[in-house]
Amino acid sequence: MNTPEGDRKLPAIRQYNVRPLDYRKFVRTNDDIHTSINLCPVTTAFLSTPQMQRLRGLKQLGTVEHVYVNATHTRFDHSLGVMHLSERLCKSLQRRQPNLGISNKDVLCVKLAGLLHDIGHGPFSHIYDGVFVPAARSDEVSNSEDEWCHEDGSLMMIDAALKHLGMAVDLDRLDEPLNQVGDGIDAKAFGFSTAQELIIKRENIITSRDVIFIKECILGGPLSTFEKFVGRPKDKEFLYDIVSNRHCGLDVDKIDYYARDSRRTQQGSSEIEIMFIEEALVAKAVCSRPKKCFHCQHCGRPSLHLMICWPMKLVVKSMEFFKTRFAMHSKVYTHKTVKAVEYMICDVLRLSDPHIKIKSNKGYERISTAMNDASAYVNLRDSVIDTIELSAEEELKPAQSILQRIRSRDLYKCSVQQPVHDLAGEEVWLQSENQIKEGILGIDCQRFAEDGVTTIKISENDVIVEKRIIHHGLRESNPVSLMRYVPKHNLSEISDAQIRDLPIAKEVDEHYYESHIPRKMLEKTFRVYCRDADPKKVDLVRHAFYQWYHEQGKEAEMMTTISPCAKGKAIMLTQDESDDDDDEEEDNDQNLVSSQLKIVASHGGFKKRKYLDSISPNVKDVARDFRSMIG
Repeated sequence: MNTPEGDRKLPAIRQYNVRPLDYRKFVRTNDDIHTSINLCPVTTAFLSTPQMQRLRGLKQLGTVEHVYVNATHTRFDHSLGVMHLSERLCKSLQRRQPNLGISNKDVLCVKLAGLLHDIGHGPFSHIYDGVFVPAARSDEVSNSEDEWCHEDGSLMMIDAALKHLGMAVDLDRLDEPLNQVGDGIDAKAFGFSTAQELIIKRENIITSRDVIFIKECILGGPLSTFEKFVGRPKDKEFLYDIVSNRHCGLDVDKIDYYARDSRRTQQGSSEIEIMFIEEALVAKAVCSRPKKCFHCQHCGRPSLHLMICWPMKLVVKSMEFFKTRFAMHSKVYTHKTVKAVEYMICDVLRLSDPHIKIKSNKGYERISTAMNDASAYVNLRDSVIDTIELSAEEELKPAQSILQRIRSRDLYKCSVQQPVHDLAGEEVWLQSENQIKEGILGIDCQRFAEDGVTTIKISENDVIVEKRIIHHGLRESNPVSLMRYVPKHNLSEISDAQIRDLPIAKEVDEHYYESHIPRKMLEKTFRVYCRDADPKKVDLVRHAFYQWYHEQGKEAEMMTTISPCAKGKAIMLTQDESDDDDDEEEDNDQNLVSSQLKIVASHGGFKKRKYLDSISPNVKDVARDFRSMIG
């Protein structure tokens, strides 16, 4: 029997159980760095998700607590601090330069970017994404996946947090409220309002474009689905530099964690750099990183940007900030004992990876693949090592033995700390960590144990090689050169100027602060760790490294003392005695000159003359011309 047309039932529209956001409820929390932090209803909503609460289980400094016992603060603490500074800097610009057109929703979005910037971080600081995941992937037969970093995880976890709140981004309707995809907060009322307003205005509702803007602020560039920034127009591009500064690297993220980490490790040196917040301003400036700027790459030349700039009086303060960066990396983040425990944790995770299952909505994920599934990643915290330690599985015994060594302070030993301070060391530095390890293992050396009979030899599993690089923020170059400053006589124009009339900020010549510039911007150090804590084995590893190192140094010295313009076979450094044609000899000449110039150029200005004297005369001439060319 046919149903009349009017009696046909339309498919039921799913109704979700949604609740309004109480946009008039503000709370406050205390903080040991910023004293007090205000939380608006939108930030409170995100803080109430499992994805953000997960950060309570991630220590900000990973294994640093094994050296500095008070370094137990979490990613959750740091995220609140970055959120607070992001809001503070935005409101300062909004107040000082009203013609920039910074809206209250702009402030909210940048504040949310600060809150959510580390939501995708892995356990144990950067061990997970920087050491463990690459090592785990190298163990696999197939390594087809792209390189992963915690910013990628943050983008994924933001979507997961929104889904938990019942909302999702709609790429087809960027300027509309978020899609309602489940029970939770009403997407059409997800935004902010003032205490005087009884209902939320449409322009204050968070849209899909706003969420994309938040993600772009965290990523420091356009999302992979777009070729350019779509969150905000060109005249608000300076907002992207507040949380993650793509131009000079000085942003609220670093301001917070340098102060927070210093408070917990270097007592008495934890002042918040509030001058960079209160004195920040927006001006025009030529791009300081055109090779990395997607906009300048598209234009084919450095272009003018609206940047976060500072008054010239903060030049010295800026240099001190980057010195703090160097000091924290040297004394805290890459402390030899901190790194030793990091390698132990990495070994624990690698040994446990095939046997530990992280629960997800689709079943289970391994530790090394949990970051591909938000439902598994939300369950991965620092406590994973407690799961490993308390497991009764026989396969986890090797990992548990390493954890027992950590508990007993029986750590891997740093056998070698060899700084690179000469040309021979620079030649050795060109080798990879695996090549250095192979060179150490290739040294035939052994010792007798205490019984006088058993011999002690170095095995492949004993040796870990680290090529440690510490710099001030721009490798061999001065990071302050990336910053732009407004002269004092232009400061009066800032507050009332329209965007088109903003002054041009410029780089400050080093002569104005040369007494504050470090003699050396970058420090290179060879480190060799021994997994076996036996003092005889540790000493044997040290002996093998230095024997290999000195042999390599002699070869490097011989290479640099032979003139590349010498006739015949004087430049041939191989054992092949066959004659080569003139073209091949000329290529060898150019390659040797090029390699020597790279090494010369990598040293600080105070060292160049010394190293130039140790290489052949014609290379000195070319190097001198090269040096004068680059200034």
